[in-house]
Amino acid sequence: MKKSIVVTGAGQGIGAAIARLLAEQGYSLLLLGRHLTALENTRESIKNPEAHQSFSCDIRQPEQIGEALAQSKIQSLYAVVANAGKGG
Repeated sequence: MKKSIVVTGAGQGIGAAIARLLAEQGYSLLLLGRHLTALENTRESIKNPEAHQSFSCDIRQPEQIGEALAQSKIQSLYAVVANAGKGG
């Protein structure tokens, strides 16, 4: 079984780059962010896109994170990359 990692803010920039690196290393990814189209673009651009999942959610809302995890059917997580944020 592949180790699963959650990557927040995975739709662009640093989060998408992290997703690409982790996918190359063979991890199964759960990509989270607010914009599903951007997340899907990341998923489609990384190695073995069918091995990864994307869910739109606002990580400031714990219930949305819980819902994404439940829908993903992931049994256990190896790591979380808490990348989401907004610079100023």
